[in-house]
Amino acid sequence: EYEIGLELLKRVNQTFQVNLVVDEAGFFALHFVNAEDGSKTDSYQISIIVHKILDIVQKYYDNLKFQEENLYYQRFLTHLKYFAQRFLHKELHYDENGELFQIIKEQYKDAYGCVKMIYLMMEDEYHYQLTEDEMLYLTIHIQKITEDQKRLETL
Repeated sequence: EYEIGLELLKRVNQTFQVNLVVDEAGFFALHFVNAEDGSKTDSYQISIIVHKILDIVQKYYDNLKFQEENLYYQRFLTHLKYFAQRFLHKELHYDENGELFQIIKEQYKDAYGCVKMIYLMMEDEYHYQLTEDEMLYLTIHIQKITEDQKRLETL
């Protein structure tokens, strides 16, 4: 679906002489995946949640440019999509890993700071408080993306 989204993005940019960012390919892919279920409302809501979270990450890291071809970014996008899906269907059940969460938030303070911003957005806009497990997974994903971005910048 992502490959099709990339091709569609290329055609839209050429046809309408615009320059949509590559992030849009991921959102096209989400629409394709969700269309298989026939749930257009879910697709729209998932796209909004995912987009809001990506926007928070980009702004938190001074307009971070996601490397859409990057495996860590694709994993993060997939995680966000399924998180949003579980959230919308109220299927969020986690086993809290308190010790691991404490270690990760200490080890990756900057990424955890970003996750706190996501937490505040979800609480403010959706009246939902992220669990420690969800914050743990988001912190790890964000850390991996930013570490890889720094590595690429030094090459």
